[in-house]
Amino acid sequence: MKNTIFIDIDTERERQVLIGKGHDAAVPTNEQEAKEMIAIDIASLCEGLCELIHVASQNEYGSKEGFVHASIEQLNKLLNTPSAIENEDSEKIVSEESNTKES
Repeated sequence: MKNTIFIDIDTERERQVLIGKGHDAAVPTNEQEAKEMIAIDIASLCEGLCELIHVASQNEYGSKEGFVHASIEQLNKLLNTPSAIENEDSEKIVSEESNTKES
């Protein structure tokens, strides 16, 4: 299966990150197709990030573990999601979720 994603990052532009598909990409015709496309795109981007981390590690720019940790922290920060690694309230959140599920 072919999947093409273009990412253009320019920190000096107002809209710093542009993401697009190739001109030959099929346009989803319904919500289910759109959900499937975005899931595939996210998985493809993760594969690309893994390759970048692997190359950086091979060239001894840092450890895979360090790059993975930094990537997860950046995702948590940018998406405003709680970090299971450094969030002081993570035990409280997990505990509250457990109590809610048990009720």
